Amino acid sequence: MLPVFGDLITILLAGLISGIICRRLRISSLVGLLVAGVIIGRAGLNLIASHGPELEQIAQAGVLLLLFAVGIEFSLEELSKLSKDMFLAGTAQMLLVILPLLAVFSFLKIPVDRAIVLSAAIALSSTVLVYRTLLEWGQTNTPSGRRALAILLFQDVALIPLLLFMPVYSGTQSPGVVSGLILAGMTIVFAAVVPVAHHVFAQWVMPFLIKVKSVELTMLFVLVILLTSCWLAQLFGLPPALGALAAGVSLSGTRLTKQLDALVFPFRETFGVVFFVSLGSYIDWRLLWRDPLWFVMAIPLLLVLKGAAGGVAL
Repeated sequence: MLPVFGDLITILLAGLISGIICRRLRISSLVGLLVAGVIIGRAGLNLIASHGPELEQIAQAGVLLLLFAVGIEFSLEELSKLSKDMFLAGTAQMLLVILPLLAVFSFLKIPVDRAIVLSAAIALSSTVLVYRTLLEWGQTNTPSGRRALAILLFQDVALIPLLLFMPVYSGTQSPGVVSGLILAGMTIVFAAVVPVAHHVFAQWVMPFLIKVKSVELTMLFVLVILLTSCWLAQLFGLPPALGALAAGVSLSGTRLTKQLDALVFPFRETFGVVFFVSLGSYIDWRLLWRDPLWFVMAIPLLLVLKGAAGGVAL
C-alpha cells in the first residue's frame, strides 16, 4: 500500500497548493485541480507512481459522493415538476449534438453502429464537472441551474441504453432484445424502489434520528444507504453512479436533508479533490503535437456545437 499512500499524499498536496493559488488568482478551483493533475501526471512530472485499482477506487468514491449531493438537491416533488424540462430539454440537447455528428461521421466513412456510439458519447456531459462548476458559481438553486441539472440527470439515465451498444463499438457482439428488455425491467424496478425508500426514511427513520440526536449514527446511516444503493445498482446491472443519485433522491426533501448534506460535505470535497487531480493526471497534452490541426479544428467546433445545443435545450 506504500505506493498508493505516496500517490494519495502527492495528489492531496497538489490539490492544496492549486487551491491556494486559485484562491489568490480568483479562478475556478476546478481548473486548478485539473491543471495540478496534468503537472504531476504521466505527461508532466510523473510524480504518481501507481495508477492501480486502489487509487481509482478512492477517486470513484469522490464521484459517488458528488452524485449523491446532486441527488439530495432534488426532492421527488421537484423532480416531477422538472420532468418536462428533463425529458424535453434532455432529448433536444442530445439530438442536437448527435445528428450533426452522425452527418460528419458518415462523411468520414465511419460505420453507422460505431458512429451512433461515438456521437452519443460526445453528446453526454459530466454531471460531476458541471455540478461542481455550478456550485462554485452559486447557480445550483437558480431556475437555469436546476434545468441544467435536470438535463444532466436525463443524460445519466440515457447512459443505460448506451451501455448496451458498447459491445458493438468494441466489435465483440450485438446487443440482444432480451438483454435490452432485462436491463429496462431492472431499471424500472430500481426506480420504483426510490419513492418507497423515501417514504420509509421520511416517516420512520428521520424522526428516529432527530430523536436520538447522534451525529455518528446519522453519518453511519447516510454511508450505509449510499453504499447499499450503489451496490444494488451494480447488482441490477446499472452504473453505480445511478445508485448514488438514487440514494440522494431518497434522502431529499426531509427535515434532515440539509444536515445530511453538511455531514457528507467534508468527505465529498476531500475525495472530490482526489478524483479531479487524478482525472487531470490522465490528460496527455503531448497528443496536441501529434495532430495539432485536428485539435485546433475539432475542439472549438465541439465547444460551439455542445454550447449551442445546451443553449437551445435550456
